[in-house]
Amino acid sequence: MFIAVGSFFSRSRLYRFQKLGGSPITRIFQVLVASMRKSHVKVPDDKTLLYETKDAESNIKGSCKLEHSKTLRFFDKAAVKVEGDHVQRLISPWKLCKVTQVEELKFIVRLLPVWASGIIFSTVYSQMSTMFVLQGNTMDQHMGPNFKIPSASLSLFDTLSVIFWTPVYDRIIVRIARKYTGHERGFTQLQRMGFGLVLSTIAMIVASILEVIRLNYVRRHNYYDLEYIPMSIFWQVPQYFLVGCAEVFTFIGQLEVFYDQALDAMRSL
Repeated sequence: MFIAVGSFFSRSRLYRFQKLGGSPITRIFQVLVASMRKSHVKVPDDKTLLYETKDAESNIKGSCKLEHSKTLRFFDKAAVKVEGDHVQRLISPWKLCKVTQVEELKFIVRLLPVWASGIIFSTVYSQMSTMFVLQGNTMDQHMGPNFKIPSASLSLFDTLSVIFWTPVYDRIIVRIARKYTGHERGFTQLQRMGFGLVLSTIAMIVASILEVIRLNYVRRHNYYDLEYIPMSIFWQVPQYFLVGCAEVFTFIGQLEVFYDQALDAMRSL
């Protein structure tokens, strides 16, 4: 950990810093509040009637002006001009928002399904520190006559799997897939995430098969009173390895989606 932190700060001069353009979370809540306040207002069909700065560039630092989209029209209410939008001759951002600001919120809403798909994998990933550990506690943790392996330490194989599959994916799988799909990255980010979810499902199937075998072994030999059964804990290695492989596909694919699709002023989210 200390080596990783030291390496991070030692190269900080080479990083590209983007100046802050205000809090994107604040702008999101401003659109939500303004649209709820104007829930009774009808959105005009002419998009030019919606509020937007007249400048060529957006006044949000680090962002460019966004074109109005026809989806999620309820949030367009936040950009409809009505009486009472001004407070002491100044426009209140909690009552009237620019089109660019509204489109930022629409962008977040469109990405929510992609984010939600990660919940499935996060559920699988959390099993390594819960079910996998409990399962390993009942198995033979000895490696040799005097050395005993903590069941939680088998998560090392997840890390080794990530280290193994990351270069394999970039150097081998992508090149092979590129020949068939014609895609520069071999697969689209969503396809990569889909493969990861399939692999995570297979990992849980493997873990459940091992659990069925373990329970049958206990039942057959009446090992209910033993602290651990004579069944090696290393039978858990395949499920850890599959979770690590799924992590390379799912987590990295999800980060690529967010970074590629994120607006310039919202990448900090």
